[in-house]
Amino acid sequence: MTQKEIYISPGKARRKLKEAQMNAQTVYLYGATGYGKTVFIKNYLKNMRYAYFNAGSVLVNELAILNNDEHEGVHEEKKTDTTIVVVDDIQLAEPEDVRNAILDLNRRKDIWLILVGRCHCPSWLLPATLKHYPFQVISQEELKFDRSMLERYFEQSGIVANEDTMERVEQGARGHGMTIKIFAELLQEGEPFNEDIIKRTQKILWDYLEYNVYDQWEPELLEFLMQMSVVDSFTVQMAEHITGKTNVPYLIQKSWETGNFLYEEKGVYHYELAMLQSMRQRFQKRYKKQQKNELYYNAGLFYEQKGMVMDALHMYEACGNRNRISCLLIDNARKNPGSGYLYELRHYYLTLPEETIVESIELIAGMCMLQSILMNPEESERWYDILAAQEKKKNGSERKTVKNWLAYLDIALPHRGSGGLIDILKNAFILLTNRQITLPEFSVTSNLPSQMNGGKDFCEWSKKDRELARTIGKPVSILLGKYGKGFADIALAESLYEKGGDNYEILSLVSRGRMQAEAGGKLEQCFVAAAIQARIHVINGQIEEAIEILLYFRNMAVREHGDKLLSNIDTFLFRLALYQGEKAQIEEWMEKAPKEDEEFCAFDRYKYLAKVRGYLLYSRYERAQSLLERLLYYAKVMERSYIRMEANLLLSITLYRMNQAAWKDVLLKVLGEAEDYHFVRIISREGAAIRELLKVAGWKAEDAETKEGKAYRRQVLKETEAVAIAYPSYLKVKSMEKEVFSDNAVKILRFQAEGLSNFQIAKLLEITESAVKYHCRENYKKLGVRGKAEAVMEARKRKLI
Repeated sequence: MTQKEIYISPGKARRKLKEAQMNAQTVYLYGATGYGKTVFIKNYLKNMRYAYFNAGSVLVNELAILNNDEHEGVHEEKKTDTTIVVVDDIQLAEPEDVRNAILDLNRRKDIWLILVGRCHCPSWLLPATLKHYPFQVISQEELKFDRSMLERYFEQSGIVANEDTMERVEQGARGHGMTIKIFAELLQEGEPFNEDIIKRTQKILWDYLEYNVYDQWEPELLEFLMQMSVVDSFTVQMAEHITGKTNVPYLIQKSWETGNFLYEEKGVYHYELAMLQSMRQRFQKRYKKQQKNELYYNAGLFYEQKGMVMDALHMYEACGNRNRISCLLIDNARKNPGSGYLYELRHYYLTLPEETIVESIELIAGMCMLQSILMNPEESERWYDILAAQEKKKNGSERKTVKNWLAYLDIALPHRGSGGLIDILKNAFILLTNRQITLPEFSVTSNLPSQMNGGKDFCEWSKKDRELARTIGKPVSILLGKYGKGFADIALAESLYEKGGDNYEILSLVSRGRMQAEAGGKLEQCFVAAAIQARIHVINGQIEEAIEILLYFRNMAVREHGDKLLSNIDTFLFRLALYQGEKAQIEEWMEKAPKEDEEFCAFDRYKYLAKVRGYLLYSRYERAQSLLERLLYYAKVMERSYIRMEANLLLSITLYRMNQAAWKDVLLKVLGEAEDYHFVRIISREGAAIRELLKVAGWKAEDAETKEGKAYRRQVLKETEAVAIAYPSYLKVKSMEKEVFSDNAVKILRFQAEGLSNFQIAKLLEITESAVKYHCRENYKKLGVRGKAEAVMEARKRKLI
């Protein structure tokens, strides 16, 4: 059976069309090229008498004689009471008399009119929808292929596709019928689904658009859309800046009437993906290098003016403007890594020639910080030495600039830890008050919900928290500038919280510190304050209060453009969802979580520790262990005591669930470290996930050697028990016993382990291949895996097969 003979009708669209027929209601059906508009209508009407016209070529007199049954274009197999008229490509109905003739047809009660177009209802048709019987509108979304349609199409095509292939086709096509048809034709040739298939499909689709669609458009509209394809999305202001055109709103309106290729969200216009890629192909072919560079430069300049540094650099790189790239990198290096884009722009910094870097004090300092962030301490120190050597070579203001950066790096370099930092801060404060230095901006949180475990690890400071708050709290706050507003109170509150201190005192300190931060300080400090408040509510079993605090703060961050905080706020909310067992929220966050296998980013450490907990929930222990080992390496290189303890605590849980004897040694070591700092909450917040381990390990209060140790253990055990009772399902492994799987589901797992295809399994079980695929999807969900190989491994581990 060839692809041309196969047709899968979209159910919802068909039902709406049938309803419209029963009521003789005018239909307006629209969608971009390739969604199967025309074939859908012709398939529905294949056994009916109807007239078909194309709005781009129809003549007025052809429409005027429709009351005559013998007109050309009528297909007759059986009689109907009303005349069915289809007018396709309605967006091409340009002449006024053709439009009027179509409107006349709409007014006739003896005609069932079906209008087909590529765009939302054109403006000239809108009055008809209001004055007369309302149109039945069938949108592009209702024409898309869903998963069941895709499976039926492949089944009828004779294509045997595994789950991974089906998912990739579904993601790649996104319901676009023509794309699915092209995929199917290539797969019928026996080729495996790979990147080459995707590229070939894209090329066929782009070529189709270029040679069958674009030539029908007005030249100015086509030119505008080609020019704007240099960016992924745009506003009217941006389009005017890039193209120099003054009639952008008209061209956007024209594009909507021509085809459903642009869509708008809050004033930002986006291309349909296939159209964007096709336009870029046409742009590259038809524009000269100088023309392209001018458009890229204009786009880069617009992005730069709006503070969109990464987008600006991408445009300047496209047009080869090295001068603008260097200027942007220097400006970005002046910002602290938390508010700038030092890590995100590493590609640009690392590709700069060394002779270019050494010409700029800011670039040298930026490279020193970047290499430390990348966990290359030796290379970071090399750049520090280069900067230090500049102090002897420079004079006047440039020499002071070097001193400023050296003082900043002495405090801020991540790999140097916090040892000796108190003396460094005191000296820096003296230099600052004597006006010998002016420090660049600091961030003590790195946008994380913590100061103790934020930009640096301050666990050692917690041992003398009250004394340090009293002696150096004020100088450090002054030294940090805006980031110092509320610093001392919030830092002391966090230390007391971690040590299980009095909630009343902690909340008093947090409230005072947050008010200081809100009065001319930084949003990052407010995040830490909100996080401490939320954590106290969690420990007290008041999870809804914690969620309310975080959601309120998230809205505040959106209002105040704290974009860099949002992903960590969402991670905190994910941690709260784990306590509640909110499956949908957990799965959504895990899908968006950073992919550690692609790249380990130190700025994502808070997210990685959250992701480990997600792995534990879904029994993906090898993944949890692998990520924890990477976090432990990071903690060692960067001298991060808190992360080392947290990662080892989670590692003990992981090893325990894997039945590895080493779990106990790991746990006891962590407990000893935590006791040294008197950290209670790092353990107790794990509640139900750690309670059993503490019991099995025999960690008891009476075994402690000192009175303080006994009191510490009692507090940890009591609080852990309370958290476990409040959140009994926290990180609890979902029941995966054999009885939760149907007989067929288990048999399918066995057959998959033997290497059988879905088609072969269906024959053996005497069920449809679609039923096999359904069982596979359900098995993957229950096992917390993504594909057949992982499912077989997990099923064996659980002794299901």
